[in-house]
Amino acid sequence: MSLTIPKPLIPILTKPMTPPWVLALVLATQLTINYVGSGSNPSCTLNVQRPHHSTYLVEHKNADAIKVNVKSKCTVPQISTTISAEIYELRGNQSIKVFSVKNQTAFADKRDPTESIFQNFSFVCQTGRTGLYLGSASGSVLLTNGKTIQVSGNSGNYHPEICENTAK
Repeated sequence: MSLTIPKPLIPILTKPMTPPWVLALVLATQLTINYVGSGSNPSCTLNVQRPHHSTYLVEHKNADAIKVNVKSKCTVPQISTTISAEIYELRGNQSIKVFSVKNQTAFADKRDPTESIFQNFSFVCQTGRTGLYLGSASGSVLLTNGKTIQVSGNSGNYHPEICENTAK
């Protein structure tokens, strides 16, 4: 949210004799305009990252797995995001669902209440095998004003990923 002071007011506000309440009134008016303007048309997006080999699961659970992270981002604060997510593998010319989860909820991030993050979507893969994977998700975001916004997204094209730990 940017703060803009109309140019004709700048010379008045920068004079040493300008009462502080005038400056406070101008700032409060601008903040109100920005808040009301952004609150009237909230929007949300769902960012489905590229499926990748999970180094976390290798290091902490000794399991080779392909995982996908999903993040919802809104223009206003949210309470939570609820989604269903899938990971598909391209085999020949067929798209095969290799992972699916329904109605998973993540609450808004405490540091940035406009975001919710999912980092637990994965499936165990065969070590050394390369596959072409795509992540997909859809669901809804519950905003703090009580409105619900539908969201969906995918990771784009199928991406090759080898099922082995390449972290150093």
